[in-house]
Amino acid sequence: MLDRLTSGTPLTISETTVSSARANALGHLAAAQYVVLFDEVFMAFVTGVGLTDASLRHGDTTPVLADLHACYLKEVKPGDDVQFDVLVVSMDQKRLRLVLRMKRAGLTCATCELAIINVAPAIGRPTPWSAEQVAILERIAAAHRTAPMPSQVGRSAGPPVGDSN
Repeated sequence: MLDRLTSGTPLTISETTVSSARANALGHLAAAQYVVLFDEVFMAFVTGVGLTDASLRHGDTTPVLADLHACYLKEVKPGDDVQFDVLVVSMDQKRLRLVLRMKRAGLTCATCELAIINVAPAIGRPTPWSAEQVAILERIAAAHRTAPMPSQVGRSAGPPVGDSN
């Protein structure tokens, strides 16, 4: 997966057909199910590129979600075939910012911006990425640097505070 992600364009991480079990009473993909699907894509990404694995080759650390911002742009219903891609927005020695996109027929239906912190569970505090993790992240970030970012990246939720309109 790492080689595919460093080609300079966002690549599909996974594809699925939305099942009726993920629908709400109105026949649309339930809001919580967007987040569940994005979480599954995030886990596929971190394991697929080698940021985390069962052997703990990076020491006793784990990427932990610190913030999530989902934007729902187009309706998704059971039976729809959707694809997910990922872009690295930014990173530093302990943090990673990603945007995941859900697409149907090439059109973005939803985005999910994630702020991830690398944590040492034994002490419950942020800790630097390992040298291997930094190399992986820098390689992906460099490839994504020129890719267009979705307009939803960096947006706050709702209207500005104090906006009376």
